[in-house]
Amino acid sequence: FRNATGASIVAIQRDDDTESNPGPETVIEADDTLIVLGTREACKRVETLSSGASIEAVTEQDDS
Repeated sequence: FRNATGASIVAIQRDDDTESNPGPETVIEADDTLIVLGTREACKRVETLSSGASIEAVTEQDDS
């Protein structure tokens, strides 16, 4: 996730639970709320990825 977007997930809100500092094995589910830390550009890439874009499309944003 960080390699593709440049942002770090610091927490995931799922229903009434919050998982702080999720590890690389954590699966992101459709209705999760992600708490991310990164530059404005990195956060835009997170939004693009979470809207259904492929990782390839997200990483190509750096090339433009």
